[in-house]
Amino acid sequence: YNPNKLYLDPKKLRKYVAFDLDSIYKKSDEKLTIKQLSKLDVFDYINIDYENGFRNGKHTLDANISATPRKKHSLRAEFNLSTTSINYTGPGLKLEYYNRNTFKGAEKLKISGTGRYEVQLSGVDEGLASYEIDLQANLLLPSVQGPLKKKVNPGNVPNTRYRLQYRLFNQPNYYAQSSFGAGYGYEWLSQERIFHDFRLINFDYLQLLQSSEQLEDLLNQGVLSRESFEDQVIAGPSYSISINSKQKRVNIFSHYIGLNAETAGNLLQLGYEITGQERNENGQYRFIGVPFSQYVRLQTDLRAYIKLGKYNRLAMRQIIGVGIPYLNSSALPFAKQFFVGGASSLRGFQARSIGPGVYFSDDQGSFFDQTGDIQIEWNLENRTDLGQYLEGALFVDAGNVWLARESAARPGGEFRFNKFMNQLAISSGVGVRINLEFLIIRFDFGVPLRKPYLPEGQRWFWEDVDEEFQTDRSQLILNFAIGYPF
Repeated sequence: YNPNKLYLDPKKLRKYVAFDLDSIYKKSDEKLTIKQLSKLDVFDYINIDYENGFRNGKHTLDANISATPRKKHSLRAEFNLSTTSINYTGPGLKLEYYNRNTFKGAEKLKISGTGRYEVQLSGVDEGLASYEIDLQANLLLPSVQGPLKKKVNPGNVPNTRYRLQYRLFNQPNYYAQSSFGAGYGYEWLSQERIFHDFRLINFDYLQLLQSSEQLEDLLNQGVLSRESFEDQVIAGPSYSISINSKQKRVNIFSHYIGLNAETAGNLLQLGYEITGQERNENGQYRFIGVPFSQYVRLQTDLRAYIKLGKYNRLAMRQIIGVGIPYLNSSALPFAKQFFVGGASSLRGFQARSIGPGVYFSDDQGSFFDQTGDIQIEWNLENRTDLGQYLEGALFVDAGNVWLARESAARPGGEFRFNKFMNQLAISSGVGVRINLEFLIIRFDFGVPLRKPYLPEGQRWFWEDVDEEFQTDRSQLILNFAIGYPF
């Protein structure tokens, strides 16, 4: 071979080969070598052959590794027509360039651009349009770079990820916001089914480009925190772990556990306190000219799947999320707040139309105010095979969001341990799914069973049937989506 044309640099490849010179042959070393080279995702086929040799007066076994490289460059264009959980429908286009061996060491570079244009087809805001542009560049290095020298189980190749991102969202009747982000962190498997994602550095600069009369009214009333929408910096680490049970066709029970924790602003706050920096008129420290967010945010996602028979499966999910702003912040950034409702949540309610707590807004043309600092959600679904490509489902969803603190502008929105169970929204319905193996097309028809924002004695649908079914908010809701809800 011409060394200048090698697909991979041998020096970079050597650490993934478990064999050592003059070591005793072990079958486990062969399996480990194939496993680690496969994890690099640069080979289609890997094989190890052995030859008898003689060196320094000793018989030897020489290992020859042969591998078929995958195509280095790829381009992909993806066009889709999407329907979101808040009745926005429209076309989207994604262009992606992928280089799986950028520097001859299995370094993966992904550059993508996504554009989306959506129009609300029904509801009070029918005809309202929005668009979004998202540009990203991600570089994954198959090793641990930087200050953290993380050891992982043999065979599980860790990655160091670098991220650059620019996003623009514009909903003309409400607001326009841009964000620039950069990140640095690590991804690894501690076992075959336990995935870790540690973002050591996350930096996002959010800028409100355009406001509106509708948004300003909500801000002036105190229904929304101006701090959540104004220009700000979000800087801090995050960590997530996901655990999948081993999937087998004969499994009666399987599960998924997802945990995510993130903080922002703590190091900046400490640095400004130590150096005695001045605060702005709102008592906040500023970084590069704008306040920085300071909060802690935790979320759990627990799922269980039980096989009830040859054609029936029971799927369950619990989501609990908590976000608490403190010190330099009095409110979470809007993008970090929780909401319920929609195609993968409470399917009898529109997204962001419930909560916080028993609070209700007469301005249903806006969905901004239906968010909170605390989320609790439970989902139960029975899935049945109806034919070769057809599946049916019966489901019940319950949940709500709450505020961590009392708000005069949103009375009844704060979380109370002795009240939250009585403030749950509940919906139920049936679903039809077309399972094409590579794609699942889902139609879920949901109806609200319990509305926590109504007065006591009117919350359950049977307590005032005639009035309930005469209102638009009680009509059957069709949720169209791709993939299972969980």
